[in-house]
Amino acid sequence: MGAISLTASLSVLKGYLNDSNRTVRETCDIAIAKIEWDRSEGQRHLASITTEPPFAAVSALLRATASLTLTIFRIYTSVDPAPPTSGLLAGKSGTATVSSVEELRLKLLDTQLALFERYRAMFALRNIGSPLAVDALAAGFSDDSALFK
Repeated sequence: MGAISLTASLSVLKGYLNDSNRTVRETCDIAIAKIEWDRSEGQRHLASITTEPPFAAVSALLRATASLTLTIFRIYTSVDPAPPTSGLLAGKSGTATVSSVEELRLKLLDTQLALFERYRAMFALRNIGSPLAVDALAAGFSDDSALFK
């Protein structure tokens, strides 16, 4: 639902934020954050949509969003639940500094941050792809969230 990014999904997703299953709660939390991000800084052109478009328009919107996503994430063709933290770090392997990788590592491991922000750090590290970034990603396996792992 977060990947489709329709605001009509928000009420359904919010209904599961207190689910007894942690994975369900976290999945809904990430999807809500993604929809909100898409409507704000993420894809400003979507902010002008005041009502949910009909199915044909949704289909066209998804095609446009998919091509935009592939442009931003040149290295990987996956549909990620969160965009990388910074477009500056989404490029080729080895373009990030040691301090920027360490900053992303700290965000990745900070359990006080929203899971969406931690995912953004995760995908930035993945896109960097240097040995240091891979080590930072590996540190995330110690998290107690099955969804995060």
